[in-house]
Amino acid sequence: MYKEVEDILVCPICGSKINIRKVYLKEGEEIIEGTLNCEKNHKFYIKHGIIDFHYKENKNLPNLAQFYFERDFENINLNIENKTPNNLKKFQNLSKQYMNAIVQKKKYKNILDIASGRSILLEGMAEKFSHNPNIVSLDLNFAALKYNRKKIKKINPKAKITYIACDYLNLPFKNSAFDCITSYYGFPNMAQSSPRVMQESYRILRRKGLVLDTRILVSDKDEYYNQLKSIATANMNFPNPEIVSVEQLILQIYKKIGFSEFKNEKIGESIGEFNELDIIPMQGQKFKSSVLIIKK
Repeated sequence: MYKEVEDILVCPICGSKINIRKVYLKEGEEIIEGTLNCEKNHKFYIKHGIIDFHYKENKNLPNLAQFYFERDFENINLNIENKTPNNLKKFQNLSKQYMNAIVQKKKYKNILDIASGRSILLEGMAEKFSHNPNIVSLDLNFAALKYNRKKIKKINPKAKITYIACDYLNLPFKNSAFDCITSYYGFPNMAQSSPRVMQESYRILRRKGLVLDTRILVSDKDEYYNQLKSIATANMNFPNPEIVSVEQLILQIYKKIGFSEFKNEKIGESIGEFNELDIIPMQGQKFKSSVLIIKK
């Protein structure tokens, strides 16, 4: 972690201010091993350069052990790459370029990437910094963040990125902490929890700040949608996939939360191909790849 982030952190348990308590190891400006304490003495650890805000009492995440299991992430990434349909890969790459262009043009100082996953968006940011922002990469998976940190260090050792493992539903940041929040296909993967995380994003975003939200959008009026709904209900216990995949409903959620301006930047349109990795879009279903630009 980088010390600059200390000013915007709050305890995920009680909401009080967080301070760096001890530093055991540093690499340049980055703290690699250390401890954090809040004003009510809840203690958290910095391990392998990552702030670990997971805690056993969190009822939202009853199975924490899964997020620390070391996997062969290189082979996982290769497997995902090989199984992703070509039209989706094309749109994903264009979405990444578009989002990074906005971040570079606006020269945001404080950026949060929610649900960083395989860090695809962050890799693009690290490659082409025209300025040196403070970036926070957020994910549930501690082991994935550990892998991502090493990977991005090879791309750009000077990139100032703080990695945090925490619960998306209780983000450990002060109000109005960030100028820009990015989600590279992250919100849809949160399923039922997506609107709550969007609400949290509003809380921690500064006035006139932007959310850049990448989505695969489909119609809830076409012949495939009832089938999609049935599969999502049966396999994911997610009976209303329209809240993450239908443009009008997503924008209604943003508006209800309090965001003021909305733009859908269409990256491309195509027909869904066979994809064992995801159910949206279904094979044969027309879809749009978009970046939603949402202003507070």
